[in-house]
Amino acid sequence: MDAMYRVWCKDGNEWERNLVVLTRSGLVLHSVSTGDMPSGELRSMRNDTHIVQFWIGRFDKNGTRIFDGDIVRLTEIHRDYMGQDDSEAQMVTWTGVVRFNAACFWLQGVGRSENCWFRHDEKNLEVIGNMFENPELMPKKADGHV
Repeated sequence: MDAMYRVWCKDGNEWERNLVVLTRSGLVLHSVSTGDMPSGELRSMRNDTHIVQFWIGRFDKNGTRIFDGDIVRLTEIHRDYMGQDDSEAQMVTWTGVVRFNAACFWLQGVGRSENCWFRHDEKNLEVIGNMFENPELMPKKADGHV
């Protein structure tokens, strides 16, 4: 799998449009523009003003790439106990944010637990936004905080 990523610019409050290069050592560089033309010069990006988000290597049910920081809707059959009959189970929809932690991707804010390991089938997931452009879609905890 190729590494695919996107970069959010906090200062401009938008996705970085210029060429961005991520080196093997983890250095993030971007091309410098003068007007509408790239100058060919590469400069280091500051990690306090730019956030790199990686593609997790999976797609949602619509074929949309899922990135770290995306807000997804998860719909699945929920059983209260192991072996519960399908006629007693219920279809539930939860919202979570895709995050990278402890060497794997997690959904934060999903269902009854705060986090769950990203093990879900893509046909049950739909990207509905991301944490920067759609903060109003972020799941709320029981105390009302994001």
